[in-house]
Amino acid sequence: MTLVQKPIGNTTYYTDGVNYYTFHVVSSKPEPLYIFACMDLGITKRSDFSTEEAARINDLAGTGVQQKTKYLLLKNGQAVPVPYHNTGSADLHTGDILLRRVAPPSAGLVKCPHCASSVLPGPVCSACGKPL
Repeated sequence: MTLVQKPIGNTTYYTDGVNYYTFHVVSSKPEPLYIFACMDLGITKRSDFSTEEAARINDLAGTGVQQKTKYLLLKNGQAVPVPYHNTGSADLHTGDILLRRVAPPSAGLVKCPHCASSVLPGPVCSACGKPL
């Protein structure tokens, strides 16, 4: 199923109705993945990390081909693994959308008994069209 943007509460997600992703758009000068990891983890500095901070950042951003990132790339409406250059750095381009899978937001959503999507309450499921 194709991922679409969906605002829920104060956050906009990419979702297929089952999986939810927060996202970042790569700027005009592609940033290293650790910059996005710092933003997601609430770490405001960009250097001199503690051992614990470095471990958390590397777990999310990855360290290259040997330890790949947990971020995904939005391509043709699908979440796909981030490609890497032969040098081990992520192959990102201006305008790329990086996705981070998160737990489904629960505020005001119900689970469809037919397709297991988390959707806004209503007479029919917005994902599959069957009655809720």
